[in-house]
Amino acid sequence: MRVLIVTSGQGWPGGIATHAALVARELHARGHLVAVASIGAASPTDAMPWEVVADAASAASAPNEAPYTFRHQVVVPAAAYVAPLPWWVADVVGQVASHARRLRPDASSGRVATAILGRIAAMVGHAAWMRAEAGFLERILLHTSQADLARLDAVRRRVDADVEYLTDLTLVPMVARLPHRRAALVAAAQGFELVARRGVPILPAIRAARQRIARQRIARVISGSHANVTANLAPVWGELGGPLPVAVVPYGVADVPAWCVGRVEAADVLRSAMPRAFGDFRGATRRFVIAWLSRIDAEKGADLALHVLALLLARGVDAELWLAGSAMPGGAHDSTIRSTARVLDLGDRLRLVGHVPTQAAKAALLRVADAFLATFVRPEPFGLVVTEAMACGLPVVAPDAGGPGEVLRDAGLGEMLYPPGDTGAAASRLERLANDPILRAQAGSLARAAFVARWNAGATGVALEAVLIDAMNAAGKKRG
Repeated sequence: MRVLIVTSGQGWPGGIATHAALVARELHARGHLVAVASIGAASPTDAMPWEVVADAASAASAPNEAPYTFRHQVVVPAAAYVAPLPWWVADVVGQVASHARRLRPDASSGRVATAILGRIAAMVGHAAWMRAEAGFLERILLHTSQADLARLDAVRRRVDADVEYLTDLTLVPMVARLPHRRAALVAAAQGFELVARRGVPILPAIRAARQRIARQRIARVISGSHANVTANLAPVWGELGGPLPVAVVPYGVADVPAWCVGRVEAADVLRSAMPRAFGDFRGATRRFVIAWLSRIDAEKGADLALHVLALLLARGVDAELWLAGSAMPGGAHDSTIRSTARVLDLGDRLRLVGHVPTQAAKAALLRVADAFLATFVRPEPFGLVVTEAMACGLPVVAPDAGGPGEVLRDAGLGEMLYPPGDTGAAASRLERLANDPILRAQAGSLARAAFVARWNAGATGVALEAVLIDAMNAAGKKRG
């Protein structure tokens, strides 16, 4: 089977990027020819040792040309759709940078002035980005240039796929503008709800796209959980033009040695990979360390994690929170987090980790922690970071909604779930784990066992392969 994966490229190891890389890896390992076309940016997963999308050349399709290397090939570059900054923004940022360069960084006055000027520049940049974010998404998804569409179509023709798998429903309108092909079309139900909440008219665009590709049609919609169908898909079926056939394929991550490294080795990895955040960390702490890892924005609830920490400290729990992740372009939520931390007087109990550059660093961070906290504000389609924490044998405390609720109940860890938004209940779950090492060990063992049994990339590959083959056969595209 030939599979073309079209994915939303991300500049950080987010769920969609990781899912695309793992799916490509698993399908290739099972003997299928796989190509990956990226919309937006190259996926950082290409640089991760166990998630590299293997080369797969198709000499038969083009015997007189050089072998085609199936990597995350960027066919629609994000930079082309970012609106240029207004002249006055560019001028202010340029002047701030010029003044900052003239300051003496070794003097205390220079450090203070540099910090102030840098803050002004950040505020100006954030203001411009916030206005531009919805426009950027609408331009790249709904008004893709003809040149970029032609580049994507060239990859499609070269691959001549039996199945085209879109890792995000928001890509359906883009593909609908391409020439019709006989390949079966399968799309994952993730990402669209976030884009819609940004104010982009993606739902009517998907509905219109379904009418344009009536001959090809969407053969299947992949959902990471049954809860996602109920929470995110069912409420908008009407806006999407009616129900679509859904197949639930639980997502998972690769089972690799990094998830089980010792704490001493993990501490070394953290210091090496993230010296700014962990240069002072020596791998030994008596505090109860809580890991939080996600995109820094309001929907992931990073501010709720700070309130949970404040409650634990007020109850006498000797806890520390590691807040890790990157902010979306244009978001100002990271500055809100810093302000909230100051108001709550969290001091050295909060470690702002920032961007985690590799999967090895992510695994190390989780291995050193004592528990993982998820604070999703809205139901997650799946929540891949939850299975990453489970792979590390880490107890997980998460809201009882969406994919995470489904995953933890399946693992026998329903007692670790809390009502969404209830920071007091989340703090109580963590307090139990902090005060009961036996419970903590049992919860971690159950999490790891559930990951090995079901929530891993191998299981995802088997389930997705079956769905794609059914879609291919239904479309009559099977090769002899």
